[in-house]
Amino acid sequence: MMSQRRVAFWDSVFAPPGSSGNVVNPLGVVNYAPDPYDVSVGTVDGHYPTTLTLATEAVHAWKDVATFGYPETALNVLPEAFWIYGRAFRGYVHREVKQGQFPGNSHPDSFEVSFPIPPGLSGAPLFLHKSPRDVVVGLCVGVNRGETTEFVFEEIRDDGQVRTEKRVRIEEYGIAHDLRPLHGWRPPSFNGLSLLEIARQGLTPLSSA
Repeated sequence: MMSQRRVAFWDSVFAPPGSSGNVVNPLGVVNYAPDPYDVSVGTVDGHYPTTLTLATEAVHAWKDVATFGYPETALNVLPEAFWIYGRAFRGYVHREVKQGQFPGNSHPDSFEVSFPIPPGLSGAPLFLHKSPRDVVVGLCVGVNRGETTEFVFEEIRDDGQVRTEKRVRIEEYGIAHDLRPLHGWRPPSFNGLSLLEIARQGLTPLSSA
């Protein structure tokens, strides 16, 4: 189980084959990646099929990428129950963001993508759609948001009040940490194996949080 650090202790939710719905499987041991990564890995009691894996893949501007997860806006709540539907996002890499290029924000090498990462989607895998398994290259962590003022008009009324009209363009792009430098990381709970070795042997599933 791989996730963003701040959601590492949430229970894992899966839909096992043949089941009529999701089941909750508590996370066991959790290990945190070295700073400045906002990434953790954990174990669950059981093995679940996954379409995801890790591999060494080139990622650059214009590269098609996708993600899948459970943003807060997909949550449906009733007094007696709640349910949530997964949502798929697809786009391309805008740019590679090197460590330190976001001022005042400690972060590793990252990707800026053409779609936003809404609240609740943090921890979802950023992957390349391939056969037979999608290749995870990043972990979604948030949004880079910018505002540009396109038009400002001020009018002073007869009573002295100032009326202001302004048009602002808001742009949001998703941010995902680049997981490729962590391929060699050996979390203590993986018995000496690296992330890449675990993924290739299929000993544990990688999943969105």
